[in-house]
Amino acid sequence: MAKQPISDVETVLHQYDDRFLECRSGQHDWTRLGMFQMQEGLIAVREHCRRCGGQVTKYWGSDGARYASRYMMPDGYSIRGLFVSKADLRMETMKRYSAAGAIFGSEDEMLKAAQVTRSAQVTRRGNRR
Repeated sequence: MAKQPISDVETVLHQYDDRFLECRSGQHDWTRLGMFQMQEGLIAVREHCRRCGGQVTKYWGSDGARYASRYMMPDGYSIRGLFVSKADLRMETMKRYSAAGAIFGSEDEMLKAAQVTRSAQVTRRGNRR
């Protein structure tokens, strides 16, 4: 049977930046930069994604209500003219992890690898365990 041609979505995602894929297939790594008072009595909450560099401004009312957020994303983050579903993003993420040998055979294997990684990071910083 002939192999199906690669769809535009697959081609675009194959070339998509790892940082952006991680944020879009999972979630952003937001760090709060701070809050400031708006003229309308709203509080603006500004956050920055440590992974992809995007920024979000969230608007909160004095009653705790949330209003529409405004996102400012870096060049290359948006995929224009093509619908890319969350499932497409997750499938590309799984392909990359599989190709890198980073999908473990069990939860125990994954946790052991994570522990080794954390220990190595602590050792590199010069901290004692």
